[in-house]
Amino acid sequence: MTESDSGRLCLTAVGEELAGSRAIATNLESSEEHTKTDPSLNYSLPILRLPPDILYRVIGTVAILCPASRFDLGWIKTTHVCSIWRHEIPSFATLWARAVSAFSSHGSVQTIRRRAQAAPLTVRYLTDPAHFGASWNISSTPLFDYYLALLPQVRSLDLCTPHPKDYERLVQALSAQTFPMLERVALADNCAPFDQDRRPVDPLTIFDRPLCPNLRALSLHRLFIAFPGRQLTDLRIFGESFSDNPITSARFLDFLSEAGETLQMLLMVQWMPTVWDTEERTGRKVRLRSLKSMSLLRPPFWTDYLALCRHIETPSLCSVSITNSCGPQSLSDALQVIDWILINGPSCPCIQNSGNLAAHYLTRDDPEENLILVMSPRELHCSDAGDLVSYQRRDADQPGPEGPGEWDPSQSKGVELQFSNVVYDIDVVDIQLVEVDVLFRSVVALYARWRVHCGLSPVVTASFKYSALFSLDLRSMLPDLCAVETLHVILPPYVEPATAANAEVGLLRSLAVLQPNGTFHLPHLKRLIYKQERYPLFIGPQYQKEVREILAKLQEQVDYLVAARARLPDTAISAACPWPPG
Repeated sequence: MTESDSGRLCLTAVGEELAGSRAIATNLESSEEHTKTDPSLNYSLPILRLPPDILYRVIGTVAILCPASRFDLGWIKTTHVCSIWRHEIPSFATLWARAVSAFSSHGSVQTIRRRAQAAPLTVRYLTDPAHFGASWNISSTPLFDYYLALLPQVRSLDLCTPHPKDYERLVQALSAQTFPMLERVALADNCAPFDQDRRPVDPLTIFDRPLCPNLRALSLHRLFIAFPGRQLTDLRIFGESFSDNPITSARFLDFLSEAGETLQMLLMVQWMPTVWDTEERTGRKVRLRSLKSMSLLRPPFWTDYLALCRHIETPSLCSVSITNSCGPQSLSDALQVIDWILINGPSCPCIQNSGNLAAHYLTRDDPEENLILVMSPRELHCSDAGDLVSYQRRDADQPGPEGPGEWDPSQSKGVELQFSNVVYDIDVVDIQLVEVDVLFRSVVALYARWRVHCGLSPVVTASFKYSALFSLDLRSMLPDLCAVETLHVILPPYVEPATAANAEVGLLRSLAVLQPNGTFHLPHLKRLIYKQERYPLFIGPQYQKEVREILAKLQEQVDYLVAARARLPDTAISAACPWPPG
């Protein structure tokens, strides 16, 4: 569990405590008159003699902050505080039900299981990717069979299966009877990665389908099992870029179709079905009516996510994050990804109010040439420049589903697209990367023109980041951004002085030159926010000199732009740097 997960759990616990405190306060107010007439009832209790309902809330908060594990008793230590607590706490069945898998000995598990009584159980055992390959795991003990025996009472199941046959045994157990209590499942296959002698097997070719009619959240890491999807709201699948996948596109689309009315979140990381030929010929479409958040990240090397996007309809998307291909990919494919998002129409929540646009081109310090395009309802500040990749991906590396009621898609809106190694044509022998100015103009113009064509509010905030903004000729793109009022300009720390040689056509200088019709580009521009990202502190004197040269050139162009725009009425702009350069 990451620190952010722990923080989220703590905040949730505090919220529950506040709600409980309000209820207690209401009860106290209702009995106020009675305590006034009978002063003997109006006294404070020491913490060791709290009423059971209040003690339960206190221990519940402690259980979240100090969970029990095979290394530490955690909150269970509170049973040794005093004789009253030793008597009361073992009766808190719900708390014990969450700790049934905290220890690895049969005796401990059986004791906790007995104290949990009939409460729905939470079984969690090693699906954290940080634990993959650990020397100890579930198969080092006979507890796997014991957990399978607990399945009829389990509400949340989180298991790691270190041997190829383990998850097949699990599917066999889940298909043997109906499990109406099971609402959340997270499974991970912990076999050695890149095992050349191992080919993944679809367990449903051997056993029947799992019988979990009320399943709400499903997370699968390095395996795929088509659980029942009629109630599914949260689906997360993690794979490996170089591993074979026995799941065909037809089978996966059937699975999505079953969840089409309820699925709200879809996350896929390094995973895609294979064999899309049949779907391409038939033009099959699956409508995911309720899908609000979709993230398709780190695509496998042998495919791109556009193959899936072509076959799903998502009219209710609030947020979408796609890294289409690890590249190379053609400019046509990149534009088709944007087209797919826009085809949902102007009423689609992810783009309806997304009048803020960011286009950041990353080079040198990145293993690939990446263009990151973000369309967002909120203004993207300069401080976001280094973190755009994670704008929509806060939970991308968390295999365990948060579960129904704990994830609010309305908290995240917008579109984030990442394109790596975009080329003119992947079918030619001599593959050439698309020039950055062509790439900028293509993607920015497509989105900006579409908003105006559909009658939506135009782009009002734009953010650009590239090492050659001094010399990049973007004049043909600027008319599509004529409504922009705020412009963010970010230079990476690795800008070379040579890129400033042709500064007359660069972005800032272009904004300072009058057009033949007597107006400036971006006529409604009011604010310019600029910066150069800092070099690491350990750089040598030579690089420090280059940084000073670039900062001086940047400041010179900013001053020139501000002075030029101040000469005409109603065209003056303000310029600000988020922090003093240097």
